[in-house]
Amino acid sequence: MNDIINQIKISKNPVVLLEGTRALPKEDIPNLVHFAEKLTTVSPGTLFRTGNASGTDEAFAQGVANVNVFQLEYVVPYATMRKSKLHKGGRIVSLDEVPGNEQIRLKEETVNSYPSIDSLVDYYFKTGYKNRNTVKAMYLIRDTLKVIGSKGLNLLPAAFGIFYVNLQKPLSGGTGHTIRVCEQNGITVSTQNEWLD
Repeated sequence: MNDIINQIKISKNPVVLLEGTRALPKEDIPNLVHFAEKLTTVSPGTLFRTGNASGTDEAFAQGVANVNVFQLEYVVPYATMRKSKLHKGGRIVSLDEVPGNEQIRLKEETVNSYPSIDSLVDYYFKTGYKNRNTVKAMYLIRDTLKVIGSKGLNLLPAAFGIFYVNLQKPLSGGTGHTIRVCEQNGITVSTQNEWLD
């Protein structure tokens, strides 16, 4: 934990991703809440960013909110996503707010990490249409935004990523995509193997 805190303190941007799998075992929920509380307490100048998914994101967000909700930042695919789970006082940024001139980089970073969804990402950006086929692309683009940020929205890029992953498939799904985007951008990633004790 001390290594993580030291890395957070020396990072250029005070933004840390706190997220992971939706399939969080119930017995680990208190551990994640407690871990996020400790991080928030010892890092008062840090923003903790999450995607408001059930499971890991929710547990981490609860821990941050328990200490200082104003250090909590949500990046969501659309403004009403799981609205009842958002902690009042945390900043909320949705994908629909991203300026048009920043969408090319969002698209490139997403496709570099997840090449098999190239056509869906392209279709989503061309049409903005949301249906069951494009929703996967929309969530992955949102995950990219969490990492790279947005100048137009004054959303700083992440400096560090803390993840609770499925240990059998750590790079699967949206969590795996987010980790790959972090790695593409030279952002240090830490999983529960390193911080959960």
